[in-house]
Amino acid sequence: MGLSWSKWLGVLLGSAASAGLLTAPAVAQPAGDPDWLADWSGYVDVRAAIANGETSWLKGGYGKSRYGGDQAGDAVGRIEVAEAAAIWRPRFSQNFGAVVHLQYEPGQDHAIDLIESYLSMKTDPDSLLRASGKIGVFYPQISLEHDDYGWSTYHTITPSAINTWIGEEIKVAGVEGTVRQELGPGDLSFTASAFEGDDTAGTLMAFRGWALHDQEATVFGSFPLPEKLPRRMSFFNFQDSYSKSMLEVDDRVGFYGQLRYDGPDGSSLSVFHYDNAGNRLAIDGKQWGWATSFTNFGASLSPTPSIQVLSQYLTGETKSGWGDPIPIYAEFSSYYVLGAWDLGAFEIAGRYDNFQVDDRTFVALDNENESGSAVTVAITRMLAEHLLGRMELMRIDSDRPQRADAGLDPKDQQTVFQSSLKYEF
Repeated sequence: MGLSWSKWLGVLLGSAASAGLLTAPAVAQPAGDPDWLADWSGYVDVRAAIANGETSWLKGGYGKSRYGGDQAGDAVGRIEVAEAAAIWRPRFSQNFGAVVHLQYEPGQDHAIDLIESYLSMKTDPDSLLRASGKIGVFYPQISLEHDDYGWSTYHTITPSAINTWIGEEIKVAGVEGTVRQELGPGDLSFTASAFEGDDTAGTLMAFRGWALHDQEATVFGSFPLPEKLPRRMSFFNFQDSYSKSMLEVDDRVGFYGQLRYDGPDGSSLSVFHYDNAGNRLAIDGKQWGWATSFTNFGASLSPTPSIQVLSQYLTGETKSGWGDPIPIYAEFSSYYVLGAWDLGAFEIAGRYDNFQVDDRTFVALDNENESGSAVTVAITRMLAEHLLGRMELMRIDSDRPQRADAGLDPKDQQTVFQSSLKYEF
């Protein structure tokens, strides 16, 4: 139970990175030193936001966004450092490297924590078999909205509901391998992974439902659950008031695989399947084991050089507890369509999200069904060489009967306006 071997590897990499990041800026780089000693970058994101609706779930409420209203649902304004990151990306040779991502996020258990930490490898570009791999703590590359390093969004401040959940509960500690083969004008690739440390995936989906925000799970942190948890928990064992996203509960190995085609113009088609092979009867203290699986379909199209269209559809299920019927059994699905138009001076993007949770057992005892949608509009502009400016307006409509158990209206309408100044170095 606790930390798996691959998670320990991530911790060791993070410790090494901390020393490297603290000393690299202060010491002049002697001529002839290898590039990996100075291969680090990062960013600081200062955020101003005003939002109404339910208090954010991050503060124990039922609001779907990172920012919410006061107890009466009235608008509240905030200015804060939303996150700050330091990312070390050494290349030890042409074939071997690493990524270590340390991040500050307000409200987390630890002021600074690990986001990703892994060793990577790849074959030579002219090899007969083109392959790459990684070992450590990392996100599966499901999201079409995030980059590979730093896991930052491209077109909006807030990712879709799908990729918000990936950021919360689908970080793994394991090994991953990818093989690629030319197919026509593009590349066909297959990725497979075996992992540990993701046994609580499904907790947030079942107890809170979908959300739209940009906070990611940290290796040692946790996320809060709604103050009013399901009555049916007495059938099993009371859950902590929080969920640890990276916890090994049942000593089982999960897996995922992806088939993807990348075209020469940046377009792509992919299908991804994940199964944590969880033991739904396992318990570590008051953290439960969950049996969670899902399939994601993704498409990225570029009708013109200045226009990009992204879309994902995810469907899955999660189960926990013993008995027949299973105490907690939820099916969930979501999709989004995003369009981005690069106008040269700035980019404008719009996205529509739709999401739902289907509670399959004990609905009469406590109804955990959910349905909702969100519309997001964002504008992005490079204000200076290292300074990125963004503005985003998001409207979320959701219906979750569970809110009535806390004396709230099951339906909530929330409007969030954010502006971001992100200094990248």
